[in-house]
Amino acid sequence: MENYMDTGGNLFLTGQGLAGELHNEDSVFLDDYLHARYNSKLFWYEHQGIDGSPIGDGFSIRYYSGANQVFTLSEQIFVEGDAIPAFRFDISGGGYSALSYDGDYKLVFFSWGYEAILNDSPHYETRDEVLTRILFFLDAWVEPPCVDSDGDGYGDAGHPENVCMTDNCPDNYNPSQDDYDLDDIGDLCDNCIYESNSDQEDGDSDGDGDVCDDCTDTDADGFGDPEYNANTCEDDNCADKYNPSQEDYDADGIGDSCDNCITIYNPDQADSNDDGIGDLCEYMCGDANGNRTINILDVTFIVNYLYKGGVAPDPLEAGDADGGGSINILDVTCIINYLYKGGPEPVCPS
Repeated sequence: MENYMDTGGNLFLTGQGLAGELHNEDSVFLDDYLHARYNSKLFWYEHQGIDGSPIGDGFSIRYYSGANQVFTLSEQIFVEGDAIPAFRFDISGGGYSALSYDGDYKLVFFSWGYEAILNDSPHYETRDEVLTRILFFLDAWVEPPCVDSDGDGYGDAGHPENVCMTDNCPDNYNPSQDDYDLDDIGDLCDNCIYESNSDQEDGDSDGDGDVCDDCTDTDADGFGDPEYNANTCEDDNCADKYNPSQEDYDADGIGDSCDNCITIYNPDQADSNDDGIGDLCEYMCGDANGNRTINILDVTFIVNYLYKGGVAPDPLEAGDADGGGSINILDVTCIINYLYKGGPEPVCPS
């Protein structure tokens, strides 16, 4: 031990009865290396820190009393040379019970067992608090890891090595960690302070969370997206298209800006071939009269149009059954062949 300390080795030495044993067996080591002299045994369970001590300043500690005193036998010591008293017995006439020394080596010496310090007694410091000071003094303290970008004492999420609590606002300095709605998002960065929303969803990116935004409006035309229950503004009939006029020619609840059949009522917006044109307004080749089926009435419709001044097919392409690029008698024969003679189905120009 002497060789270790002679080469600058630091030491924390603690144990009941140590001072008395060393006094009898190696008083030179006690005096020259531990900088203490034995005084007498004194069992007392409270110790008061010495002002200015790097170990005991401002601390009060105690340990178990009563039947356990045989395991916490403490001793009074005299502090020698340049050593500094750390604790004294908190009783009238009580002497020193611990010291520290900072010279060619660093030393902390307790004349009683450190492990006897109570951890659950109000108004007294705990073992860990005492040990923290000892480790700092001995230059043995390693700062516990805490990745904390904003420097408020709470760690960033995603760092399993952290021993500090996780910050509820990792990008905002908020040492109070206030969280009114208890959603684990601090008030300083919560986009709905008074409504619990741990997902922080904000459909229109306006800084107000969806659960408290009175008008979630992703296209910013002043009308709200229909699926957001917190909205108090009118529903947008084209939630993904900017259309502040909300025009809806066919009154099907789908605005003209996004309706796949602007002139025909089709609130379901069915589009079986996914070509962007609703089924109800997408013409059927050969269906010249637009009744969604091909039959003899389409033949008479084309004949009326060609020869009797009748209404034109809408669109014109619907009547060009043979795909010739114009409507003529060949389209009539094409439809008749298809209906009655097993001919190919009409193929209109695209």
